[in-house]
Amino acid sequence: MPFSVPDDPKTTGTFIEDVHVDELVRCVYPGDYGLTVGFTAPVFDGSAKLVALWSDRATGVVSAISAASDEQAQGIQQINSAVHQLERVTQQNAAAAEESASASEQMNHQADELTENVEALILAVNGARWK
Repeated sequence: MPFSVPDDPKTTGTFIEDVHVDELVRCVYPGDYGLTVGFTAPVFDGSAKLVALWSDRATGVVSAISAASDEQAQGIQQINSAVHQLERVTQQNAAAAEESASASEQMNHQADELTENVEALILAVNGARWK
């Protein structure tokens, strides 16, 4: 149930003392899968406890954000490394494909020369028989 702080500073202390433990306030806290928003932090009587509670919560949130940022930076580094590896492999594959195409062209040329030589040999053998 939402509540509002009184505008009159004289009644703020009384207001804080009147806040019941069972009232819940909205907070952000680290969860298993990142930051979670929920209604989980009970409001305790007394302003010092309230300030300490929110200070602890803020410290926890900042720590969680820092840890998440570190994990994100590590993930980005891993992605960059993987992309560089993919680029290197792609370049190697392109070079191998060019070499294969060149070798294939040379083999076709050699096959044509071999065919011509075999035909000439057949003509020579057949011509020698007829003489």
